[in-house]
Amino acid sequence: MATNSSVVNAIKLWIFPGLITILAGSIWYDLKEIKSDVKALMAQSNIDKTRIDNLERRVNNLEVSIYVKSSQQKTTTLSQGASKYFIKEEELDINKYLRKRV
Repeated sequence: MATNSSVVNAIKLWIFPGLITILAGSIWYDLKEIKSDVKALMAQSNIDKTRIDNLERRVNNLEVSIYVKSSQQKTTTLSQGASKYFIKEEELDINKYLRKRV
C-alpha cells in the first residue's frame, strides 16, 4: 500500500506542473494571436479613417463647386479644373431644360 500511495503522490507532483505549463502556453499563444489581430485592426482603422477624411474633403469640394459659396464660407480649395465641370447656380438657365408647351 505504501508504494501505491507514493506512486500516486509522484504522479500528482508531475501532473500538476505539467498542466500549469500547458495552460500557460495556451494562454501565451492566445495573447500573441490577440495582439497580432489588434495590430491588424488598428492598421485597417487608420486606412478607413484616411479614406473617410478623403471622402469628406471631396464632398466639401463638390459642395463648394456646385453651390459656389462666397469666399468667406469656403473651407476647402477647389481642385484645378473642377470649376469647368460645374455651372454656377446664377448662370443656370433652367428654362432650357424644361419641356416646351405646344
